[in-house]
Parts: sequence; C-alpha cells; structure tokens
Amino acid sequence: MRTASALVLTGLALALAPAGAAGARWCAQAGTAPEQALRCHVNRVRQHHGLEPVGPDRRLAHAAERHAADMAARDYFSHSSPDGAQAEQRVRPTGYLAARRWWLGEVLAWGAGPQRRPRAIVRAWMNSPMHRAVLLDGRYRDAGFGLVRGAPAAFDGRAVTVAAVFGRRSG
Repeated sequence: MRTASALVLTGLALALAPAGAAGARWCAQAGTAPEQALRCHVNRVRQHHGLEPVGPDRRLAHAAERHAADMAARDYFSHSSPDGAQAEQRVRPTGYLAARRWWLGEVLAWGAGPQRRPRAIVRAWMNSPMHRAVLLDGRYRDAGFGLVRGAPAAFDGRAVTVAAVFGRRSG
C-alpha cells in the first residue's frame, strides 16, 4: 500500500524554523487540539528566535476557521475567496479591527498524509521565506488557527486545510 503525502502553502507575509524534537513532544501532549498544537509549535519557533509568543484570540480563530472551512468546501486555496474577500474583510466582522491601529498577517496550508500534522505544517511554513516572515514578525501578539478536515483539491486521502491569522491592535 502506498501512502500519499502532500503539503501546499500560501502566505501573505514571511515564516519560521524547525521546532526540534523536544518541542514536538512538548506540543503533542495528550488531549491537545490540533489548533493548540499549531500555536505551540509556532511559539516554540518564535521563542527560539527571541520573540514573544502569540496568544490565542477567539476573533482571529473564528476568521481563520471560517476561511479554512470555506476553502475546503468550495475547492479553492487562496488568500482571496471566490467573492474577492481578503483577510481584512474576513476579520473585520469579528470586531478585532475596532482598534485605531492594527496589523494582520495570514498564512495558509493544506496537507495530507504525514504532512497534515501540525509540526510538519509549521516546519513547512518555516522553510518558506514568505511564511517565515509572518511567523517571525515581532509586531504580532495574537493569533487564531483554523484547521478543518478535507483539502481544497481533488485528493483521495486524509487531509487538512489550515488558515492562521496573526494580529496586533493598538489604541
């Protein structure tokens, strides 16, 4: 039997570096939801690079979850939805952008086989200069992760689609 493995990425900014074996074990604690594991791996990388961790934000998570689900359901993979909505339009209804100043970054991925695991997704983001830049942007303090089953492509196998939205508000 042949195991299929695929990982596809796209990002609005830049990304990170491998979390290491100890970090992988620490982030894979029993009962940890995949979204929490993604944030854990991202924060391990940020810590390794001398950055503050990003905290969970339910509003950003809501926007990320909706975008990941939409991509998987409507078979597209892009920062622009078929109706033209960008990250800002997806986040605005959550109330996160009510501050005077704000920053947003978004990274996307979908993976199948071993590449669907949170650690593999973060490793791939770190190996992409654009994704690395987003993950290692010191302005970001908040993050929301959306992970849904299924892929935005005709793929016969177990896959996940991921959207991660990073943000910071001021004023």
